[in-house]
Amino acid sequence: AGWTLAFTLISSTSVFSFSGTADADDFAVTVSAATSAAWPAGSYRLVEYVSKAGERFTIGTSSVRVLPDLAIASTGIDTRTHARKVLDALEAWIEKQSPTAASFEIAGRKLQNYPLPELLAFRDRYRAEVAREDRVQAGRGPVRILTRF
Repeated sequence: AGWTLAFTLISSTSVFSFSGTADADDFAVTVSAATSAAWPAGSYRLVEYVSKAGERFTIGTSSVRVLPDLAIASTGIDTRTHARKVLDALEAWIEKQSPTAASFEIAGRKLQNYPLPELLAFRDRYRAEVAREDRVQAGRGPVRILTRF
């Protein structure tokens, strides 16, 4: 009795707070669409804490990703994951590899004159990451490899 539950959502550029309401021995937490509409899409740290009579205790932290609201998009939104974006950029560059196309850019970082065997190794690593993401998205989870000795 007397405890309040609150949350703080923190990114590198924004801080948002919201709270729960007491519901018997539990708390009910609701964030309205109007409130969450102001949250830019991106990665956040969520901090949960309870307080009572000047005391405050952190009860949990977690990473949260706020997704863009596709229903209100007025322009195209790139919904690909980081791994998919990098894989697409690597494959496009490898396909048109020539002396005149000796560099490419990912998220503002320019790669130039990279040896092809290293690019192929990067591509293979990102292909595996994208395949893992696709399995998880399809509800199949990560692949388990069993061995016996």
